[in-house]
Formats: sequence, C-alpha cells, structure tokens
Amino acid sequence: MPTLGKLELKNPFILAPMESVSDCAWRRLCAEQGAALTFTEMVRANALARGNKSTAELIDTHDAEVPTGVQLLVANERELAAALRTLEQLPQASNLCAVDLNFGCPSPEVIRAGAGPALLKRRAKLEAIFETLRAWQRTTPLRIGAVGAKIRLGLNRLEQDQKVYLPIVELANQHLDYLTIHARHARQDSTSPPTWSAVAEAVARARIPIIANGDLTCADDWRRVSAETGASFALIARAAIRSPWVFRGLTGGEGLPGSHEEIDAARTRYDALADHPPQVPRLARRGLPAHARPPRRAAPRRPRAPRQRAHALTSARAYHLGYGAPALDPFVHKLVLRLFDEGAPLSRNRHFHTFETEEGRRALRISRRLKALRADIARCRAEGGESVVKTEADGDAVRVQIHLRSLRSTRQTTLEWAEYELLQRLLGDTA
Repeated sequence: MPTLGKLELKNPFILAPMESVSDCAWRRLCAEQGAALTFTEMVRANALARGNKSTAELIDTHDAEVPTGVQLLVANERELAAALRTLEQLPQASNLCAVDLNFGCPSPEVIRAGAGPALLKRRAKLEAIFETLRAWQRTTPLRIGAVGAKIRLGLNRLEQDQKVYLPIVELANQHLDYLTIHARHARQDSTSPPTWSAVAEAVARARIPIIANGDLTCADDWRRVSAETGASFALIARAAIRSPWVFRGLTGGEGLPGSHEEIDAARTRYDALADHPPQVPRLARRGLPAHARPPRRAAPRRPRAPRQRAHALTSARAYHLGYGAPALDPFVHKLVLRLFDEGAPLSRNRHFHTFETEEGRRALRISRRLKALRADIARCRAEGGESVVKTEADGDAVRVQIHLRSLRSTRQTTLEWAEYELLQRLLGDTA
C-alpha cells in the first residue's frame, strides 16, 4: 500500500483542497468513489489564529470515516504556530490526519500579501515554516500522520527557468513527509500545458514522495505521467469538480456516471449531507471553545445564506455535459432558457463587470456575441410570438438552436464547453 508519512493509503489518488468545492459532503462522495485522501478547502492561517468563525467552519472534518487533511495558507512561521495552536482547540480537528501548506495559490491577493508562490525564493523563511510544522507535529495531541506542502514551479516563467523549485525539494527532504508539485508556474492558467519534465527533475532529487498535480483526468493520464515523472501520487482537482466518479475511473472502474438515476442519487446524498452539517463550536477569543464557557444570552441573528458551492452536483451543470451523451440533462436546458430570457440580461450580471479578472472579460465577450440573438427573441415576444430553445451535444461544444415562430425563422449559435461552464458558474443554480 502507498504511504505518506505514517499514513497508509489504499491508492495514490488524492482529492485536492478547492475553495467552494471541498466541503464535507463532497469529500464523502469522492471517498466513496475511491479517493484515498481528501483535503478541506484552503484555510487562511491568520484568520484561524484570530478565531474567525467562518474560517473555523471551513475545517468541517466531522466525518471520521473519510481520511481528511487541512490545508493552511501561511505567510510566516509565527502565523503558522498561532494557527496550529488554534487548530488543536477545534473538536472536529480530532479527525484530521494530515496538514498541508499552500505555496501554490496564484491569486494576486495572496501574492501581494507575500504568501503562496511569493515565498518560493525565500528559502530561509520556508525552512523556518517547515521546521515549525514538523516541531508541532511531534508534540501535538492530534493524530497527524503526514505533513507536507504544495508548490508551483515558480512565481513566473523566469523563476521556473531558474528552477527555484529544486531547492525546495531539498528542504522538504529534511522536514516534510511529502511535496506536491503543480507542474505550472503561478502566471499560467489551466489552459497552459503542464511541464512534467520539471516534476521529473524534482523526483530525481527527492527522498520523500512527490505528488503530481495538473490535468490528471483519467487512468491513462496517470499511467503516462507516473511513467514520465516517477511521481508516487496524484492530486486530482478540476476533474473531481466535474465528477466524483473520476476516482472510480482512476482505480479501474467506469469513470463516468452510468445513468441520470446515478447522478440524481448522488445529488440527493450530497444534499442530505450538505444541508444539515454538524454545528461548529464558536471559538472564544481567549482560547477556549465556546461550549466550555458559561452560556450567555445573545441577540438574535438573521440566518446566513448557505455558501454557494462550485462543483457539479450543486449547479445546473450535468455530468453528461461533454461526455458525448445523446441527450442533455434537463438542468442544462434550464440554463439555456435562462441565458436567453430577457428578464435576466447577461450584461447586468454583477460578475460580468469584474473586468480585472479574465473570467469577467470572457463572460462579457460571450454576452456581446449573444446580444443579437437576444434582440431577436425580444422582438419576437413583443409581436406576440413564441421562442423555443433546443440544445444538443455537438462534439466539443453545445449547439443552441432558437426557433422564433412569429418571425418564421431559426437562429442558432454555438457555445464551447468552457464558455458554457463559465456562464453556469457565474449565473448560479438555475435548477
């Protein structure tokens, strides 16, 4: 059996920590399909150290049957030490089996704060952080079987060419149980091909397991990458967002859901777990969980809206989308109807005005491309006519046909799968 530190895993496939995705219910579904180890969403160490309730709620490790680690975003060793002390106070932390440090998050906000990939060249600071984590593991009452870190190949192409990741491998050999390497630098997005030769270089220097990350979606991908790099484990991220059944495919089974009934059953199971999570005790400012202090009367609060999740089961996206299924899921059809409903104009969606992000710019370009179609629909309805939207799979795209009966004409357009997923994510659940 493959091992990470003191952890014995049933296979080499690990569910990545992903914001707005890796909650307790989703981790459970992925573990049932074959994920050997899972991680919570990324947790900001400074917020956890301050006793921030929303941050503590991200450590939703209430399911003792699912092997789960926590991933912390840290900027220095003092911040890490304070966060680890707070972590020990959480009742649900008793179910943790691993602690991971994130030095791979490419968010500009994270990099400006001097965290994530901005630390990759600061070897003395990294070593202090690694030493703090290892020292804590030796003394903590929690049963932490493995400690590690995730990195990228550098902050940019220059740092990748300078091979800043190789000295980090040497530091990890001394202080960590594993090292995860995302085979891209921080300026690259998911459309850029991974640089597996860099991972192979790291494996050649490593005395600990190296976990490969980047575009691993099926068993063939893993066989190719493991042969090319020598990596011991695979971290699965975007493929798991699309479908938890990817772990079943990686472990020798069918990587796609067999029917809509199977999808519906998974959705029902997810909702049952996600809608009624166990309550996380509030952290007291002075270091004790709230349940250990005398109760006090508090003013009533308005209930908070549930957090929006980004994976497929909680959105309008169908698992068959992109898999060449002959008929699209009805949730997808509802999404199309919403896209072309003049009551919800794309140009007014608040997400589309986030021009500083690539997502916002792409969404705006899509909305402009659909503007003429929307105008035709509005004119058709003003004349008392009817518009009928039909969708069908067409290779790597969704073909959308709009029949305008009052104008006696048919208009059609094509959306790429990536465009379709972007619009679905920004518009939210249409089911």
